[in-house]
Amino acid sequence: MLRTVAFLGLFLLVSCVVRWVSEERTLKCEVDDCHLAVRNNSFTKADCTLNADARHSCDIKCEGADRDSVISKSPTTNRKCIRFFTYNTQQLASGWQLWRQGPCAQENIVLQVHCGFPEKD
Repeated sequence: MLRTVAFLGLFLLVSCVVRWVSEERTLKCEVDDCHLAVRNNSFTKADCTLNADARHSCDIKCEGADRDSVISKSPTTNRKCIRFFTYNTQQLASGWQLWRQGPCAQENIVLQVHCGFPEKD
């Protein structure tokens, strides 16, 4: 029991030492057409694909990030876009993507994402 507590304490200490730099991404979608803004810069056409399952996936330009988080959607009252069910992010070998499917893929929506990059010493 004491070893477990000591191990968990060491694990928490090591976990707290790692810091991340967060960068904002905003993906503005109108059905099949999405635009991406990186760090509050102007919007440019996003690199998006539509797969056989009718899932829209857009590159959110987070190469090198090891974590991400969708922090908001607008309009917030949209009930067709529900995180984890009809939209979310996923990490691929080529980077991070935000996907939308089902009823959310047909919505006009703005999704804000933070990409977490490990801070370099």
